[in-house]
Amino acid sequence: MLQDEGAVSPVIGVILMVAVTVVLAAVIGAFVLGIGDKLGEPAPNAQIDFDYNSDDGVLDVNHDGGDSITADNTGTLSLSIDATQDVAVDDSINQVAWNTADPPGYLADSSFDEAVVDGSIASGDNIVTIGSDASGEANLVSGDTVDLQWASTGGDQSTTLGSFEAP
Repeated sequence: MLQDEGAVSPVIGVILMVAVTVVLAAVIGAFVLGIGDKLGEPAPNAQIDFDYNSDDGVLDVNHDGGDSITADNTGTLSLSIDATQDVAVDDSINQVAWNTADPPGYLADSSFDEAVVDGSIASGDNIVTIGSDASGEANLVSGDTVDLQWASTGGDQSTTLGSFEAP
């Protein structure tokens, strides 16, 4: 008739108390040291569509869905182009002013160009058109690559929103 009716052993109780103490210490330490503040703003979750016309070598980079790219959530957008020749860039489309350099409106091979967003780029908007010069000589050809990169307002975070390689 005599039985031990103990519910939880003291060892399990001690382990649980130590685990709770460690978790609380980690959370309090994160707040005190400000680790949570360094996370910054996340990149917009935007779908980028690359619409390439192989007949004339023109590439339209469009916002195809997801979060809008705005002046509030974006420090800069950047184009990185690795092309066999200089390519034309339409440098004034929809709230984005690209700082294309030599000659104006063109980017040289392996160039990197930044733009500041002024307003909002939403789903369905064109971000940039590459290879749009009237002579037809400054267009993308097979093997040329284009990357569209996003950087936070402070510039401490960046990510590639989309990449394209001409077929």
